[in-house]
Amino acid sequence: MKKIGIAGLGTMGFAIASNLLNKGYEVYGYDINPARTELLKNKGGHAAESCADLGGKVDTVITMVFSLII
Repeated sequence: MKKIGIAGLGTMGFAIASNLLNKGYEVYGYDINPARTELLKNKGGHAAESCADLGGKVDTVITMVFSLII
């Protein structure tokens, strides 16, 4: 089974990661907020230290990044 990476573990990214974990995928994640990565680890996922690290560990990367410019 493919290893899946999620860049951005906010509300949507974490929900996607959780669903993939529930389906049996090996999931790696990265977020600029270390607390979000810890949530993924607590759910059974794996942490990446950067986006580059994430890309090197998985077969597919899903990006769920939100940017608010004011």
